[in-house]
Amino acid sequence: MKFTFLIFIGTLIGWSNTSQAQTKQLNCDTLEAFVHKELEQENYKKAATYLFQKEQYCDSMNRDDWDRLIGSLKNVIYEESEEGIKVLYVDSLIKTYERQEINGFYNDQEDLQRAMYYMMQKIDNPVKADFYFQRGIEKQRSSVNEGYFISAAYVTYLLYLQSYIDHKESSETYKKRIFSDHFRYLDLLDSTTNKATPQTIEVLNSYVKAAFPSCEEIFPEVQSFIESPTTDTTLTIHRIKQMEELLREMTCRDSRAYIYLMNKWLEFEPNNIEAHSNRWWEKPINALERIDQLLDTITDPEVRAELVYQKSVLQLKSGQYHAAYTTGLSCTGKYKKDGTYIAAKSVAALATSCGESTFERKCNFIYAAQLAEEAGQPSAAASYRASGPKQGSCDESDKKPVQLNCWGVVVNVCEHL
Repeated sequence: MKFTFLIFIGTLIGWSNTSQAQTKQLNCDTLEAFVHKELEQENYKKAATYLFQKEQYCDSMNRDDWDRLIGSLKNVIYEESEEGIKVLYVDSLIKTYERQEINGFYNDQEDLQRAMYYMMQKIDNPVKADFYFQRGIEKQRSSVNEGYFISAAYVTYLLYLQSYIDHKESSETYKKRIFSDHFRYLDLLDSTTNKATPQTIEVLNSYVKAAFPSCEEIFPEVQSFIESPTTDTTLTIHRIKQMEELLREMTCRDSRAYIYLMNKWLEFEPNNIEAHSNRWWEKPINALERIDQLLDTITDPEVRAELVYQKSVLQLKSGQYHAAYTTGLSCTGKYKKDGTYIAAKSVAALATSCGESTFERKCNFIYAAQLAEEAGQPSAAASYRASGPKQGSCDESDKKPVQLNCWGVVVNVCEHL
């Protein structure tokens, strides 16, 4: 009898447990239906409320549930106009991120946004923000929106400023990071499809200038950065050029840092004309004169070919079109086509002043088009040709070679129209 009674009690307990489980499942299904309905109607506050209840009551939050909860809270924050209430939801979102991570469902693609929310709290948390900015930038790299680089740089500067005011040793670490992060961000921005705007570069530069108010203060960082061990010469030269631009903006051209940087540049590229022209403390040497000096001493054919091409570019830029034409056509090796294009530009630049008749002057454009085609520049060739003689302007007397005295060549203009 006692045994039968125990079986009866056990059965009642089993029915009770089963009933409770069924009731709980029914309630969870109801909550899910409510969540679905509110999200469809874009009622994000209510959706978030039901998802919070599901998290507490159902113990069955999957990745989709967490993503919906995070997304709902973001929308609430975006839509909320009352600053005090907005801050409360920001705190709630940050705590949700933490619980999501503990449960193994955190998406590290959220790092950059998460960092921004740490700076929106009533008492901002730059340490946490800095952690997620740096982790997010490292993971997403060239896909990072340029605005996040500005925010990340600001947070690092804020940490430096707070440490400096509090006389903490970490201030020097943050100061060095401001400098090194600056060039890391520039590299990442260079690798993006949409390059950084001048405004972004200006803001990033401003944090470096604020941390290093004098040219003398920045010298140790410049020196340390350039002399850090590396086998990538191309990267080092790229860094030197970036720093040269920064020092110019900081009006540090007469500083020890600038002189050091230009000396280092020439160590890596002894024949770089730009590096030579930036050495203001030496007797000024015209860049074209410097190229001629180098051509007198250098025998390496590849270096000579590059110098000849640089010479043609400088002659074109300075309006020495006849000289640029001759030098351009003398280019060899991998610079042959580029040099020919310099010659084409030179001919086109003087087209309206070379020749005794309007027809002859227009024929210069046909010659420029032929040179552009040889240089592999079909668009430029078409543009030049459009400025030349038009179809129908050639009569029988014109269908003979035309002597272009400016260039010492003969062109069969009308045969090509």
